Amino acid sequence: MPQEAKFDPIAFVEALKQGQKICDIKVCGVCIGDRFKDLTEVSLTEQELRSGSWMRMQSRIRFYGVEEEGVKRIEGIYIAALHLKPLAVPLLETIQHYCGPAYFVEQRMGQTYYHYPKHKTILSPVSNNENLVGVHIGNAGPRLPIYTAYSLLDTFVEFLLPLDNYQREIEIETNPGSLQYYYQQRLTSLLRAFGVGEELNSDLGSCKFILARNPDEEKEVEAFLLDLIKNMKDREFAQRLNSMRGRHQQASSQFDIYLFFTSLLTFYVRYKRFVANNSISLEGPSFSLEFASYYTRQVYTSIQQEAVEKIRTILAFILDPAQRSFDKKQMIEQFGYPDVDLEQMKSQEDYY
Repeated sequence: MPQEAKFDPIAFVEALKQGQKICDIKVCGVCIGDRFKDLTEVSLTEQELRSGSWMRMQSRIRFYGVEEEGVKRIEGIYIAALHLKPLAVPLLETIQHYCGPAYFVEQRMGQTYYHYPKHKTILSPVSNNENLVGVHIGNAGPRLPIYTAYSLLDTFVEFLLPLDNYQREIEIETNPGSLQYYYQQRLTSLLRAFGVGEELNSDLGSCKFILARNPDEEKEVEAFLLDLIKNMKDREFAQRLNSMRGRHQQASSQFDIYLFFTSLLTFYVRYKRFVANNSISLEGPSFSLEFASYYTRQVYTSIQQEAVEKIRTILAFILDPAQRSFDKKQMIEQFGYPDVDLEQMKSQEDYY
């Protein structure tokens, strides 16, 4: 198509009124999933070739591309609010009229986002002015937050990092409205969502939830761990593990899983604590600190990140064998996730 094609906001709204999904409406002649070369021919940089994704401007509209099986396709489009000024009726009002209310209205870092997942679209008012909104289609900018067992693991580890002892109890914050209170509310809601319990210390801190699981969940985890042994590259060690397991078949598999989980979690917390503290603060040129930093960086870079990620995967699976996921709206409405702008609160606390 001609490179000089312009974005027509009136045509965009007319297509919306005809019942088209926002993600299917043509913008400068293309929509999500179309070939990138239908928009314009581009030469990718070496970095873009390595990542497989890139961004280009066409008529001041941002188009995000991805390469799949050698074909370049559009995966995201961002239309700035500036391009929607000519509309007689604000776009947000038009979308709400023809598409219904947003699935979820989110506050994040002081910004409001209107989520329309069926349309693969997020609307973001400019400076909280709902008469002027930017349109994020597909993978173009913010997304509806999704929470998994990885979210629970990462949030839990954040609580453990400041403690001098892994087994030390988490001090419960009782002051409603404080950032720490909301952080604990967030973690508690994740416990509920993934069936771990309700109490930070008795249910999660002690990892007793593993010993209280039903037989079906226990079998799922046991099968997962046996599969890990089966696929080990070190066949001699795998055979040794199978032999040891065969000699202890009368032992409680629940307790074996408990010991396995707590051992890996202890290591993972130590690793995350090391990563958090591996940098040496430099205040101006310093021979001794530069010298020390050289060796600490060598230790950090020698760690096999693939092995660390494997441990993280194992911990997440044991936390939730069903591997469920919930979006932020579900977390708030069903599990008591704090409906506050935590990012904004933290940035203000860090500032002051």
